[in-house]
Amino acid sequence: MEEAYSGQVEEWLAEGRVEIGLFNRYRKAKVRDAEPLIGAEMMLVSARGHPSTKNATIPLRALARVPLALPARPNSLVTLLATSAANQSIDLDILLESGSAAIIVDAVKHSGLCTIFPRHAAAPELTDGTFSASRIVKPSISQVTWLAFGRHRPATIGARVVAKLVKELVVEFSRKGAWLGSSTVGVAQ
Repeated sequence: MEEAYSGQVEEWLAEGRVEIGLFNRYRKAKVRDAEPLIGAEMMLVSARGHPSTKNATIPLRALARVPLALPARPNSLVTLLATSAANQSIDLDILLESGSAAIIVDAVKHSGLCTIFPRHAAAPELTDGTFSASRIVKPSISQVTWLAFGRHRPATIGARVVAKLVKELVVEFSRKGAWLGSSTVGVAQ
């Protein structure tokens, strides 16, 4: 089992390094040979009390004044944010880039930086009041999590069983409300 940001997972699938992968995309497009699982709107997430997340929504334009901790480039979310910011003639204030979500979460907890996550990614901290969040609007940004098999050989029985279990867990977690602000996209309920 491997963990990485989505671009790396997609590379591993294309290279045949992994049999099955979960990855995120942020643009409205069908991903060839992949199944959508979960959709979520992206949120600006901060430590509780940060002025940037005092309202329920925040326009993308306002992110120009927000100190950000984001995934290290190249990253599809960072690319989308940079393109959207350029379209609005603003620069993002990216102060920390990391290849580790845990480092980003720790930086948000302790440094005054904010990040951009789907609500479910910060659910424990949002629930216990450690974090607060504002939905990004004008434009809104959505994340879809996809499941795909590697393309170098037919999926093994093990990979098909894992895929079936992942889909069942998505439905179960969704029914239990475990993914705040998310909804199943392509999985039968």
